[in-house]
Amino acid sequence: MEEHKRRALVQLINRSKKPLQDFISSINDVAGELEAAYGKDLDGNWRDDRRRFIDMMLTDGCFLLEMMSKPSQDYEQYDPIFSEHGRIGIFPLIRSDMLLIENQLPLLVLKKILG
Repeated sequence: MEEHKRRALVQLINRSKKPLQDFISSINDVAGELEAAYGKDLDGNWRDDRRRFIDMMLTDGCFLLEMMSKPSQDYEQYDPIFSEHGRIGIFPLIRSDMLLIENQLPLLVLKKILG
């Protein structure tokens, strides 16, 4: 799934016409607040590596926004996730996975990406 998430990140950033560093900086500005949102449930591997944490927040946030916005025109016709055909088959599975409490993403991440 990480490959698909990375593709979503690249597509969203390319469409925005803003540099990747702007997104990284935006998430970094609120990284402490985001970490606090997870409280003691945030695994030490993420808490001890700010850069990795920011990367995860940005990647997962872009993926979620791409899933919600249906930008199939930016992807290959037979993309396994983002094409119209891919969405029909895989979206229900991804949606139910995103609803799991351990996969929740703070709304602040989405606001920062869109901001």
